[in-house]
Amino acid sequence: MLIMPHSRACAYVGNAVKDSPQELRDRADIRAFAPGAYIDSRFCKSVRHYESRWDVVPNIDSKG
Repeated sequence: MLIMPHSRACAYVGNAVKDSPQELRDRADIRAFAPGAYIDSRFCKSVRHYESRWDVVPNIDSKG
């Protein structure tokens, strides 16, 4: 299952996969665009965060 959230939806998806059954987590491939929050790779099959170099969020929250 491919999930492609943008901005604030990345935080919503991150919270959703944390509360999801392991069976669903094991199938979730996430491609997060301009993430308003980072998604931990422990909670899904794979995650890739796409950021713009001009986006200020990664500079504010560098640890994720």
